[in-house]
Amino acid sequence: MTASFHSAQANGTQDSGTGIRKKTDEGIVDFTSLDAWKAAHDLTLKIYRWTASFPDTERYGLVSQMRRAAVSIESNLAEGFGRFHPDDKKKFYIMARASCTELQCQIMISRDLLLLASENAKEGLALSKKVQQMINGLIRSMRNIKANPHPASPIPNPESRIPNPDVFI
Repeated sequence: MTASFHSAQANGTQDSGTGIRKKTDEGIVDFTSLDAWKAAHDLTLKIYRWTASFPDTERYGLVSQMRRAAVSIESNLAEGFGRFHPDDKKKFYIMARASCTELQCQIMISRDLLLLASENAKEGLALSKKVQQMINGLIRSMRNIKANPHPASPIPNPESRIPNPDVFI
């Protein structure tokens, strides 16, 4: 996902499969419109289904941890979306990415303990890596916003028009 991904989503554009984005009618109105959140939500539902068949002895172990990590990914995406300042958004997107990495580890442990079918583990790891890439795009987009806080301004840095007080001393 490119750094322009989040800004394209925020502007209500959509990838047509060629990398060219086209305008949509709805745009991004809330966190459920984010592709990263949609994929994370899909991952959470899969984790809940897969862990339902784990033994009762893992109810407070891997089952609980995997479910909490999956829920944490989409919850942090939602909370980050709801924040105003790019630094705040970025902080929550970074936490979502960390929870994604945590879940990947737990999927591997579950697979290696033969609690999770190999096909499900493969699917879960692939989906979690896809989510992680989307989150990385959101994080990069926050860096770009911070680097250029006035993207609509014809002046590269509007604050640069303020005279340097040291010059007049």
